[in-house]
Amino acid sequence: MSTPQVRPCVQPLRWRDRLLILTGLVAVFIPGTIGVSLFDRDEGWYAQITREMVDSGDWIVPRYLGESRYYKPPLMFWCSAVSGQLLGWSEFALRLPCVLATIAAWLLVVEITAGWAGRRAGYWCAVLAGTCLGTNLVGKLMLADGYLLLLVTAAMFSWFRQLDAEPGSGKHSYGFWISLGFAVLAKGPAVLVVLVPVALVFFWSEPARGSSFKQRCHRIWPGPGCYVAAFIALPWYVAVSWLDWESFLREFVLVHFVDRLKQPMEGHAGFPGYYLATSLVFLWPWAALVPSILIAAWSARRSDGTTRRLMVWLIAPWIVFELIQTKLPHYALPLFPPLAMLMARELARVTSTPAEKLRLDSITRWVWLGGILLAATALIAATVWLWNRYDMSGIAALSAVLLLILAIGLWPGERSWRRCAIVVTIGMVVFYQILGWIVVPMAEPHRLSRLVAAQANKIAQVDDRIFAYGYQEPTLFYYLDQPARVLRPDQADWRKTVGDSFVLIARDTKLDALRSVLKINQPAGRIIEGINYVRGRRVRVWIGRVQIMTGEKAVNDKQ
Repeated sequence: MSTPQVRPCVQPLRWRDRLLILTGLVAVFIPGTIGVSLFDRDEGWYAQITREMVDSGDWIVPRYLGESRYYKPPLMFWCSAVSGQLLGWSEFALRLPCVLATIAAWLLVVEITAGWAGRRAGYWCAVLAGTCLGTNLVGKLMLADGYLLLLVTAAMFSWFRQLDAEPGSGKHSYGFWISLGFAVLAKGPAVLVVLVPVALVFFWSEPARGSSFKQRCHRIWPGPGCYVAAFIALPWYVAVSWLDWESFLREFVLVHFVDRLKQPMEGHAGFPGYYLATSLVFLWPWAALVPSILIAAWSARRSDGTTRRLMVWLIAPWIVFELIQTKLPHYALPLFPPLAMLMARELARVTSTPAEKLRLDSITRWVWLGGILLAATALIAATVWLWNRYDMSGIAALSAVLLLILAIGLWPGERSWRRCAIVVTIGMVVFYQILGWIVVPMAEPHRLSRLVAAQANKIAQVDDRIFAYGYQEPTLFYYLDQPARVLRPDQADWRKTVGDSFVLIARDTKLDALRSVLKINQPAGRIIEGINYVRGRRVRVWIGRVQIMTGEKAVNDKQ
């Protein structure tokens, strides 16, 4: 099958357009990153690993509480460590590289969209990137997904350009291999979950009919430069394998890659069609447009090579993601750029002329507004239910914004897509400003890990050891001023580890299990009650100084 060439640039972005889009993306991605505590568990893990990397001076082996932990390759830790040292150790400094990577990814997508479908489509692509719930929330967190989004996007577009280049040309191949090398350094083999399914479909769809196996491989090969990817990624993998091969093989390769494919990890399971269902929330409030957009793209796939490739990028890895047993909504984030481009092109078409319609126009419009109404109803219900227990003024403001969007969208008169889309865009920008600057910071007094850490910091002296038992969320360890560990009284040499006395942080329900080996003066300690957001329930945590039980009683109890 011959591949049509990518369209030449139509109404490309001007510098003032780029500056305006950059300003808009920064304005929606920054709120919620400043003055907001780290979220358990991933942010807590990654922040603690980053700090221990800097404190130990070992930038090769990632460590969590002094033990090697291979949750992710080191690119995210390196970037956040540099940011923390330059800007000071704050949540914003740790998150900033991830936010910048996400913004850079969407700027790249917007640029390509404008060159493919015009300036108006570029603007709508930026709107989708900044106002979809999933992209907005994930883009503000210290996660490796922002890096993967940027690097997979850069690799895919370089690959597209290479497919359209003259045979034997390597003009765009180095962009692919550089992006691939850093992607492997950011999230390991996860990048292959996107690239391999796309390559398999390209193997069938890109070459001309009748091509031999060798010709097909040559046609879809991204071009020369694979040694560049190896030069970028391999040094760390070789070094860590040399220094800590057993742990690296067990955790990084077998547990965090192989087992993640075969079985749910850390309770992150999902049903068949999981990503189809969660995309309704991830793409809110624009999810209702997806069926119309996909129908239009499917109809145009034969006449437009870029549309066909975007459909391959979206659908082929999506099927693989559904088959993988460990599931989280943001795992599919690298598949959102092709969907955003297709949606932006259709939004540009229907908003340019009032007479233009989507494929499922009336149904799409009412489902779209219905999704906003459903969110408003949920926020109103939460406000009424929790009004007497918490300050719900911020949630009430969010509800008011959504209701105002509905009122304007349903106002009698000509209901063009242009008016509806602009109203939703402005309303969602206001929505995220309130959410990031007001609502999320209002939860700080109820962040249990930070409250517990603050109390422990008051009790602990300079040389004190701190141990946690029964409550050991990663953010707790990050917010402690002194290094802490998890108490493991079942280990044979645990008494040598803890010393004669130490500061204990424990669930109040776990204290009785420790009384046979520790002297615990429970009234002298402090109880802090709050919500463990990971577990989804209220817990009571005791903080106080304890001593090791000595003498014959301790020996008998241990036996």
